[in-house]
Amino acid sequence: MPTFRLSPDDILAKASGRLDDHAFWYGFAGSHTVGYMDSFSGWQGLVSLLMRQHGDCTTAVLTNGQAGERVLSAVAGKLKQCQTDYDRADYDIAVRFDGLFANLGQDAQYRAGGSLGTPGPQVSFPPDAPHLRRATPMEGIPEGVLHLITLGGDFISPSFYLLGLVELLIGLDPIDWVAKAVVGDYRVISEVGDAILALSEFTAQQADLMATDAGIMFNCWQGETASAATPYFRELLAMIGAQSGPLASMGELYIQFAWSAFLLAEALVSALCTLLDAVLMLGIDAIALALGISTGPGEVGVAGVLALWNTVVTIHGNTVAVCFGLVGLIAGATGAFETVSLANFKEA
Repeated sequence: MPTFRLSPDDILAKASGRLDDHAFWYGFAGSHTVGYMDSFSGWQGLVSLLMRQHGDCTTAVLTNGQAGERVLSAVAGKLKQCQTDYDRADYDIAVRFDGLFANLGQDAQYRAGGSLGTPGPQVSFPPDAPHLRRATPMEGIPEGVLHLITLGGDFISPSFYLLGLVELLIGLDPIDWVAKAVVGDYRVISEVGDAILALSEFTAQQADLMATDAGIMFNCWQGETASAATPYFRELLAMIGAQSGPLASMGELYIQFAWSAFLLAEALVSALCTLLDAVLMLGIDAIALALGISTGPGEVGVAGVLALWNTVVTIHGNTVAVCFGLVGLIAGATGAFETVSLANFKEA
């Protein structure tokens, strides 16, 4: 028979209160993340057609948060019942633990092993709480790097200078705005993904804190009832620990869609700018003709330079549009066929 210990004698009441806190944190973190996910509901551009699993992901995160909160609250209630039984009986053998810890820990993998207790002088739980950081959208590829990737082709594009002037005057690049409206705003998508990644980090922190709490509780609580509860808490800790990985995979999937939206938008921008360049080049040709620059001895030379300029700008714009579009489409299409399932909670 295990040696009985319950010191301090209210340790299970403290553990119950601590688990109630964990239950609130878990439920709050889930609902907070769903708030970000709801911001991407409805039509959000062409990329939303590829994100067919968004609704299921939102439901999964919401359900997971509710289930985790419910399970942790139920465990807190069981510890509270144990504390009440000890307060009435004052000794371990009189506490009726049969059935109280029966829903979890029945598999052989949880029934093997020693105590969860961490020896030490600590007899109360630390006030530490898991931190849910703020989600931040990604910035995409910096403009300077884009110029390097496209070999500086923008600098020979008439539309580059015209749109720069327009943005300076009205504070908005109209073609970039149109591209994001048609394809989807990668910043919004990436913010959703980062919110899910933040939730993954949160659950990993919570799993570590709960393992620490269990170590303190089982160090202060020993005996037949504690031994019966040990497999139960092994599976509970395993369930909490299993949440972080699938959530991280879900968050990375949204980041992949964000990159798809970014690249497809860049492709559309390049295609629209190429069309605008064609119109501007016609205007430049007309101005040259009106000024008489394209007549006389230099006609062939000037006309040839303008034709070559137009050809280079067109080839460059089309090439950039095709390359960015192809990579963006591949990223979105492969993501569309991925599925992410969150770890299930058993009823406690």
